[in-house]
Formats: sequence, structure tokens, C-alpha cells
Amino acid sequence: MLGKLIKHEFKATKSMLLIFAALLGMAAVIAVILGINIAAKGGDALAGGESSDVITGTSAMIMMLAVLAFAFLNIFTFTSVFIGAINRFRTNLLGNEGYLMHTLPVTPAQHIAAKLIPAIVWTILGIIAALASYAIIMLGFIPGIGAPLPELWNRGIDAFSSAGEGLIFPGAQLALAALELLMSAVVALAQFYLHIYASMAVGYSLKNHRAAASVGVFIVLSIASGLLDSAIFTPLSNAFDNASVLMNLETLYSAVCAAGFYVIAAWFLDRRLNLQ
Repeated sequence: MLGKLIKHEFKATKSMLLIFAALLGMAAVIAVILGINIAAKGGDALAGGESSDVITGTSAMIMMLAVLAFAFLNIFTFTSVFIGAINRFRTNLLGNEGYLMHTLPVTPAQHIAAKLIPAIVWTILGIIAALASYAIIMLGFIPGIGAPLPELWNRGIDAFSSAGEGLIFPGAQLALAALELLMSAVVALAQFYLHIYASMAVGYSLKNHRAAASVGVFIVLSIASGLLDSAIFTPLSNAFDNASVLMNLETLYSAVCAAGFYVIAAWFLDRRLNLQ
């Protein structure tokens, strides 16, 4: 049943794909404008050639509008992901739709998981779409765009190597380091969303001022998690200077907090549910 709930949640939020596509499409427009104008001037901004004043006249106006649209889409993408995930939890489990949802043969913990998993997936896809859009724009700085892709790849590798200087992952290959980073991101997102879910589950169990109460609970839980960090995880972090170990400690802290928020949200949905 949990699988069906998750599948339904993805179907209900599939419009996110259109937002990601719009973001990538606008990045492509900007890349094309840059590529055409830089090629016309015979420069390559990445190579340090003639790159100043390469966009003039009508192209400058189109470029300005495209950049504004791109900035708006960036903000709209993440706003839609975050607010959409929170609103789905509120309306489906704490609002009028909750009368139907809570009659299904699933536990409150499964309901939470069915909201959390798609929220994390859409957030990660949104981040990937944003990074891909910036990569597409960088293509515009290379004349011909399609021909010198190997050159772009080499430049990207060089930039990555330069940025990675000083970051050491002893005994770990690049794939393992990437896996650690992905795991850390997933756990951090789980902590973020479960923090909000727990706050709303507690706040909406009251009869009055439920939204304000949720904000108050969010602040209290933030203080509690901060005290946990200060009392246990910060002293542990100070004892190590290894980047990989520090990342794993941060992931562990996020996992502990996420587990606590998950238990709180599940308990209040199970014992103190108030759908008035």
C-alpha cells in the first residue's frame, strides 16, 4: 500500500517536471544568445579572448529578458518544490482530505513516508536541473557550442580539480565521496521536511491558532536540535579534522534529528489527530 501511495504522490506532483523543463529551456535560450554573439565577435570568454561588449542592441534586450526569466524560474522552481511538499502534507493529512486519507489501511508513519520520499526526490531533481541549467549557460561562452565539447569537458575537469584542492577523502575513491555527499544531502533534506511535518502535526492538533502554533513548535524543535548539536555532536566534530569523518558526523546528527521528528509526527497523527 505504501508503494501505491508514493506512486499516487508522484502522479499528483508530476507538474514539477514542466517547471524543470522550463528552467532548462530558458538556460538553453541564454546559451544560444551568448554563443551567437561571442562567435560573431570571434572571442571565447572562457579562454580570455575578446569577451567584452559582445552583446549589443536587440540581442542585449533579449538577453536581459532571458536572464530575468531565468532568475525568476530558479526562484519559482525551489519555491514550488518546498511549498508544494509542505502544502501536500497539510491538505492531505491535516485538512479536509485527511478524513479520506486516514481511512486507508496504512499507518501514520507510512503516510509520512509517502509524502517525504517524493519531496526529497523532487528537491534533488530540482537541484540537478538548476546545476544543469548553469552548465548549459556555460556552453554559450564557447564559440560553435557543439564542436568543442571535449574542450568544455577538459575545462570542467580542470575547474573541478582546482576547486577540490585541500579537500581530502583518505582511503575513498571519487565515487565513494560522491555517495557520501549524496547520502548527506538526502538525510539533510529528510531532516528539513520532517522538522516541518512534526511542527505541523503538533500545531494542527490544537483547536485554535494552529498555523501560529506550528511556527512556535518549529522554533522549539529548532532550539532542541541545536542543544543536541552543541552538547554532543559539536564536541565530537572538534575532535576530528578529517573531512570525510566530519561529513559523516553531520549526517549522523541529521539522521538522529530526522528520526526524532519522524516519531513526533507519527505519534501526533496517530494519537492527537484533529481534522476540524
